[in-house]
Amino acid sequence: SCSFGVSSANIFSTLLNGARLCPYNIKEQGLTGLAQWLAEEGITRLHPPVTFFRRFLDTLSPEIIFPAVRYIALGSQPIYKRDVARMWQHFPSECILVHSYALTETGAIAQIILTRNSELAGNVVPAGYPVDGREIIILDENGGCLGINQVGEIAVKSNNLSAGYWQQPVRSQSKFLPDPADKNRRTFLTGDLGRLRPDGCLEHLGRKDFQVKIRGYRVELAEVETALHTLDAVKEAVVTAQEHGDDRRLIAYWVP
Repeated sequence: SCSFGVSSANIFSTLLNGARLCPYNIKEQGLTGLAQWLAEEGITRLHPPVTFFRRFLDTLSPEIIFPAVRYIALGSQPIYKRDVARMWQHFPSECILVHSYALTETGAIAQIILTRNSELAGNVVPAGYPVDGREIIILDENGGCLGINQVGEIAVKSNNLSAGYWQQPVRSQSKFLPDPADKNRRTFLTGDLGRLRPDGCLEHLGRKDFQVKIRGYRVELAEVETALHTLDAVKEAVVTAQEHGDDRRLIAYWVP
């Protein structure tokens, strides 16, 4: 849909480079017809939402392969090692998986490219490495820079960020910060939690709003969900913090 920021890359980069753009109407055509459509249209680049892609893989029998697809782009939601393993069963060895971390306010921030031979250190695919023109820093609650492997808010420094939100000066000032060292540079506070690995790779850990305290301990709900996804019995899971009298508990909902 052109109502999403990522559509500018999908629509214009396709048409301006002489390629053919093939939107798929999921509401009218449903999941069951997608496999045949991919084959008939000779789709080479595929950009589905993560949840949609998981549902699509569920509909495929083991022998179905899409030899024309050479590029799959996923993002905006956690991607687990299990998702990647299932994907390679149906796409050719030369196909690559591109996982991007992007926001409407900034465009692409980080990206990682995986092949069939890529090894994942953890259960979740990391957000990736900073793209050109973007510097990623991790900030504590007071706005100070954190070191490697420390969890904090993801912030982005760049010379080409937007000027702010349209006709919302107060909100703009709270999210787009000037850089004292460079008047042409600005810092955007994403509101997302993350940490940087020693090699500079960014791990995305969910929204800052989803960080909770349980009995005095700070907990990132996304990390609990990631742990649940390592269990063979769990297909999907979401974790919330709920009040029970004077106690606060973590509650997990899961699909077997």
